[in-house]
Amino acid sequence: MGPCRITSETQKGVCGASRDLIAARNLLRTVAAGAAAHCGHAQHILDFTGGAMPRRHTPAGGAGSQFLEISEALHLSSMGVGADPAEMLRRALKLAALDGLCGLSLATALEDENFGKPEVKKGILNLACLKAGKVNIAVHGHEPMLVQALAKEASRHTDVNLVGVCCTGASLLSTLGVPLAAAFTRQEDVIATGIVEAMIVDSQCVMPSLPDLCECFHTKLITTSELARLPGALHLPVRSRKEAVRTAKMAIETARRNKKNRSPRAEKEFKNRTEKPENAVVGFCEDNIAAERIAAMLKNGAIKGVIGAVGCVNPRADAAGWINAFRELSADHVILTTGCMAFELGRHGLLTGKRIFHMGSCVNNARLAEVFRRLAALSGGKIAEMPFLVSCPMPITEKSVAIGLFFAALGCDVHFGAPFPINPHTGAAGILAAMLKEQYSSAAVFESAPGAFLAWKRAVTGAAPPPERRGKRREFVKI
Repeated sequence: MGPCRITSETQKGVCGASRDLIAARNLLRTVAAGAAAHCGHAQHILDFTGGAMPRRHTPAGGAGSQFLEISEALHLSSMGVGADPAEMLRRALKLAALDGLCGLSLATALEDENFGKPEVKKGILNLACLKAGKVNIAVHGHEPMLVQALAKEASRHTDVNLVGVCCTGASLLSTLGVPLAAAFTRQEDVIATGIVEAMIVDSQCVMPSLPDLCECFHTKLITTSELARLPGALHLPVRSRKEAVRTAKMAIETARRNKKNRSPRAEKEFKNRTEKPENAVVGFCEDNIAAERIAAMLKNGAIKGVIGAVGCVNPRADAAGWINAFRELSADHVILTTGCMAFELGRHGLLTGKRIFHMGSCVNNARLAEVFRRLAALSGGKIAEMPFLVSCPMPITEKSVAIGLFFAALGCDVHFGAPFPINPHTGAAGILAAMLKEQYSSAAVFESAPGAFLAWKRAVTGAAPPPERRGKRREFVKI
């Protein structure tokens, strides 16, 4: 009786579930999980700050409405409840839109109000930002409630070197200029350098391998989220500003005491094998990205469109191929990038602040949505009429699927690489395609090969026509 694995159109499960129903259920549950992560992120910051909503941001239905929708989605997609694939897919798109409002947008607004708005600055990326002669502390995860207190406390100790990992690290980089050592797939490499005294983690994208890995080295693993505990880790909760100050002091003192346990060979080995630091221009947001200049470039044909390069970096995917694809596209497109994709582009020297712009962490995809809105307004059109594309070429988590469908609900075309969130050859895919086209004037493209994606993009991209004649190919395709 499960899990459901249907391989042909004529097969059904013993309960009568068709391939399309199973596909729709799976997509809905995927989006629900992604929305839960983003909305939980926002709720945790609300709890940390005492429940104060940001000015000019009050989600319809109240701050808790998203959790009812997530619960209903899981209920609907349970066996024996919903059996209409179309209803499942409608719910998935509704939940993706809600994820954008109550997850991405709310979390970004809360971070801006409580931890500071990003400003354009120079930053440093990759493992070279670790310092052999210092007490190295890495902070990793997605919920940056500890960052201000930790950065302030670290600045009081000349022997402490603070670095970021993953999206908490991207937040630190954008707001405070703290160097970013690694994204998701390289988090184990941070510990394996042998010169990290403590890794402090909150939640999301934290590998379960870290406790075992830390045992192989001298690194102390510290958890701060009540939701995301790890076996064997030192737990120092961060539930309020007061606790954040206390935890920052305890974590740094723990790391400083731990330096004596570093292997004598570690520093020499690190110096011999480490890569050189990569410089990047970071800290872009909707208020400092020169939307007027980009709109003018779209109008006069200097660029052919704007691409969001977002989401994960999957080790099974051709990461080098995707980096080269975006490098080539940046010749006649503006590229806005976030999260792990932003780190990967930066690691290859592409974050120059000229055509490829680092916009922050994964929840900061809300900034892309706002830039798209402003560009459309400046061009006198709607988002769906603009040459915008959001690409998630190497998805790993459910969050990337929720983000992609959020942009589709805004009217942007969206591209997914493998693993695909839904089989593009199923009837469920056809239903979803029709919904995207009829309700949101958007389309989804599935392609896992960078070369084929690049060829498709070149084939369908021309100079941006004026607003009254704008139009895009509207197809739901597997290239």
